[in-house]
Amino acid sequence: MNLTKYIKGHKAIMGGLLILVVIITGVVSRIATSGQASDTESNIKKVTLLSVNDYSNGGETVSANGTVESLEQAELRSQVMAPVASIKVSIGDKVKAGQTLVTLENADLNAQLNQAKANLKVQQANLDQLKTGARAEELELAQIRVDTAKQSLADAQKQEDLLVQNAYNSLLNSSIEALPDDNYSVSATISGTYTGTKEGEYAVTIYPTSNGANFSVSGLSSNTGVVATRPVPMADGLYISFSSTNMSGIESWKIKIPNTKAPNYLANYSVYQNALAGRDAAINSATSALNSAESSLALTKAGATPDQIKAQEAAVEQATANVQAISVQLQKTVISSPISGEVSALPVKYGELITAGESVVSIVNQSGLQIKSYISNSDLPLVEAGASVDIGNGVKGVVSRVSPSIDPKTKTVEVDILVTNPEASNLIVGQSVTAKIAGKAKDTTGIVYLLPLQAVKVDSNTAYVYTVDENSLLQENKVILGDVKGEYIEVKGGIIPGMNIVSTVYELKNGEKVTVE
Repeated sequence: MNLTKYIKGHKAIMGGLLILVVIITGVVSRIATSGQASDTESNIKKVTLLSVNDYSNGGETVSANGTVESLEQAELRSQVMAPVASIKVSIGDKVKAGQTLVTLENADLNAQLNQAKANLKVQQANLDQLKTGARAEELELAQIRVDTAKQSLADAQKQEDLLVQNAYNSLLNSSIEALPDDNYSVSATISGTYTGTKEGEYAVTIYPTSNGANFSVSGLSSNTGVVATRPVPMADGLYISFSSTNMSGIESWKIKIPNTKAPNYLANYSVYQNALAGRDAAINSATSALNSAESSLALTKAGATPDQIKAQEAAVEQATANVQAISVQLQKTVISSPISGEVSALPVKYGELITAGESVVSIVNQSGLQIKSYISNSDLPLVEAGASVDIGNGVKGVVSRVSPSIDPKTKTVEVDILVTNPEASNLIVGQSVTAKIAGKAKDTTGIVYLLPLQAVKVDSNTAYVYTVDENSLLQENKVILGDVKGEYIEVKGGIIPGMNIVSTVYELKNGEKVTVE
């Protein structure tokens, strides 16, 4: 069938069909449009706003390199040399002011402190006794102390004499132990005054373990009245001196029994010397204790004079000062935090010997941060306290102090920047940063804003910034641009002070509905 002829013959039917197609198309279009609107509402873009006031700087910005510091930080150093006894924290731990962090070995100081406290009690008791006078029981106690000290001295003398005698006998035996009997023949060189006979070698028979023993000297006219002294030990042997009252021309001479007769002579000689030194020390100590007890008894019996009371008061003061001095030294072995914060450094290890002045632990308070930065002297006229600072990644700050002087070596000026919201900044103490400081305007002809590049949209020869109206719709605001400076661009016109603009305009359109974060 010819389709053209059919349509011409059935115009009424085809007109109805055309109307139906239009209606169906309209319905489908409306459904599609409704779906698109639903999708658009679910995909509304989110934007953030920034205040142009933070970027008003007269068209100048100053770069400053610096280091993040804590407003409250402490580097604790050892004041003494001692091994590390305990470490009670780790890096990153939060600590409170007064909390113990590290302790050093202090057993010796504790012992000294206890001894000093005991001495203070004794001195204070003596002072109280001087002021109040002695009681009968105190006199009796003082006398008992004297008697005890006397007995201790006698016992010490007896015991030490015995030790010395034993050591002496061992020494003598070590010099003759190779001999078959007590007689010992040596060749001795006569020393002293004599007449008619040349000095020479004579055979001598002695008894070295006896004082005043008889002995014979061959070649001399008489042995009567000759007396030998007690052998005197020396490092190279035993020396025995002889004297005679009736031998013609002979007054005195001595012989030496060399230590080569016994290999252990030197060892026994050292034991003997130590015994002598020990006896002297023990007797001196016991004698000193006796003297102290007798003085105390005499003081107890006599009562105190004003001068004695003053002297004892001075002794109490001295003992008190000693306790305080040792207490201070003891406190230096306990390293505590002077502030609340976090442990940022802990360079010591358990058991390690640290010296005075060595760093032990560092504490920082992250709730307050600043940047210690430096600018060139040429930028100094542009920077003032209170200026806003962009530290990057959304971190803001404000200049808190500008040094009034220029470093003569580096030709730089120190600038302190206070971080506005340190806890949300993610900055770390010690981190190096570059800050952009809003400079002072050079003139007053108009305000120039230095905005981030991503906040300005450029279309052909026209530039815009976006604001958001009360219906959450984007509004274009034409602006006049100046020079590009790094990541920022000058805006010399079209900005109203206090205006809040969209921070990033990428893929945004005028009139588009958005959500402000």
